[in-house]
Amino acid sequence: MRTYAEVEGKGEKGKRGKGEKGKGGKLLLPITHYQLPITHYLCPMPNAPCPIPTL
Repeated sequence: MRTYAEVEGKGEKGKRGKGEKGKGGKLLLPITHYQLPITHYLCPMPNAPCPIPTL
């Protein structure tokens, strides 16, 4: 959850300063949040590549 808050803050700061940076931060937030648990549960093997699931 720490990563979630950190990315969220970064995205908001970017949005205030630059629209593009804010967008990137917001995009990174859900991707990182979903990819972390999904990769951990779906792919227990570190050697197996885990593509981003379709949402």
